[in-house]
Amino acid sequence: MEYGGSASAEIQIRNDDPSTTFTPPHRILVDGPVQWGGEISNWHQTGPPGAKEFRATAVGHVDRLKKRIVRHVYEVNDTMPVHVEALLSELQDNQYNGDMGFQFGDHHGGGYSSRLKAYCFGLNAFDAMTDLANQGHGFDWEIDAQGYLNMWAGRRGVNTGRTLDPEACHEVDIDFDSSEMVTTVTAFGDNSDPYGPRHTLVRNLTADDFGRRESVINTDIITLDEKNGNWLADLEDAGRGVLHEYGGAQITLKTTWLSNNAPWNLGDVWLDDAVSVLLPDYFGGTTTMRCTDVTVTVEAMPPRTGGAAPIYFVEMGWDALINDTDMTTGDPDGGDG
Repeated sequence: MEYGGSASAEIQIRNDDPSTTFTPPHRILVDGPVQWGGEISNWHQTGPPGAKEFRATAVGHVDRLKKRIVRHVYEVNDTMPVHVEALLSELQDNQYNGDMGFQFGDHHGGGYSSRLKAYCFGLNAFDAMTDLANQGHGFDWEIDAQGYLNMWAGRRGVNTGRTLDPEACHEVDIDFDSSEMVTTVTAFGDNSDPYGPRHTLVRNLTADDFGRRESVINTDIITLDEKNGNWLADLEDAGRGVLHEYGGAQITLKTTWLSNNAPWNLGDVWLDDAVSVLLPDYFGGTTTMRCTDVTVTVEAMPPRTGGAAPIYFVEMGWDALINDTDMTTGDPDGGDG
């Protein structure tokens, strides 16, 4: 299971259990502490007669949206939940054989932005929803195990207040990467303004340690005083947005443990939830990190005494941006324009 609704499952089928239940395109629900739902995409048999092995591969519900397009031109001028519900309705209600069995579910939180947007013939549904979420409209979304499309204003997930000690895990993989770091951003206004676009510079204090690593962004911000008296602040905000995303080193962590020796129950910390991770000093020390993906592996094993639940491996991925969030504006080179 990964952030954004992308997920897959691979299931080993016992030799005495094969049936048409596992042939595409049947849907399956994997039950447990956290449910997972998807559609069988591949059914495989291997081995000699008398020793056959079977494997089914399934993809998450959201994969269906990657194979669907808008077939009718229409406009929506409303909040983001209305846009998403209209897209889902276009696919399921307005197209022949288009019902995927999904329903528009809950939209958590408030403050969803509004906009007027035209949806054109041929637009990919998954790309449309992803673009809405990523273009400053501030929401996360997924299709859950039961087929409900749910939304969260801003980001899903909470700060759990929990602490994770990698030293107590079965396996640990940590990566500290500063190759994409940007410490200084020059933001240009709309280039249609007379006499050329005006610009400004924003930098963060990470530059004091890593040096000047620059990026340039072009915006559609009007920089004429008589049309936009706040143009300088708007350009600075655009530059800060880049630094918030790229203004530091990316630290990623993979932790694996056995379910009978886990720091919490499966589902207590989930996608986009945050925990405090006890990293060594050479990785920056204790850091708040968010969960980016979860993988559960159930190995074939004899039944446990007393009917206890089987032991399984849990791998969780984490990331964080390690940076100095203090930023300064203005061009020390004297190049403000």
